[in-house]
Amino acid sequence: MILDSFFQDVRIGLRVLFKDKTFCFLAVLFSASASAARPTQFTVVNAVVLRGFSFPHPEQLVTVGLIDPKASDQNNNFGNGLIPTAQDYEDLKVAQKSCSLMAGYLSGSTINVTYKNKPQRYNGGYVTEDFFKITGVSPIMGRDFTAADNKPGAERVIILGHEIWKRDFNGDPQRRRTETFELMANLQPS
Repeated sequence: MILDSFFQDVRIGLRVLFKDKTFCFLAVLFSASASAARPTQFTVVNAVVLRGFSFPHPEQLVTVGLIDPKASDQNNNFGNGLIPTAQDYEDLKVAQKSCSLMAGYLSGSTINVTYKNKPQRYNGGYVTEDFFKITGVSPIMGRDFTAADNKPGAERVIILGHEIWKRDFNGDPQRRRTETFELMANLQPS
């Protein structure tokens, strides 16, 4: 009796659903997007809240923003402060006494690289010498950035991701040393 009533309700519901094609399409679309959103939400919560950041000692990481006391909240990035300039960063690094390491970064940049007379544009970021030490990452091959790399007029240096190195730069570790100089000499910020 209960199953008969249930199947009758399902038949009536499907008949009403298919009667209006627009409503049917929206109902299916909403159900599919809700079903897809749940795993995505879990993935984000699991990665950030449950597992935490993959940095060593994430509780010790801080960001620095400069607040102008005469500026409005909007101009001060609503309390987060403005991103320090390169000169501000250098001044802060010399003057600060609280942090064992300090690094600057600018993400979301495009970087032009010419390799064997073939220019390429990549998404990347600009970082200072201690960035990878703070995040606990080191290059698989080659060297990390040094303080000399940040000096004005210094030779430009790039660290490539493994996939880009394999795909666009032939990924041959034996030829790496001779081609690195050519690559560094042709690195151009956009």
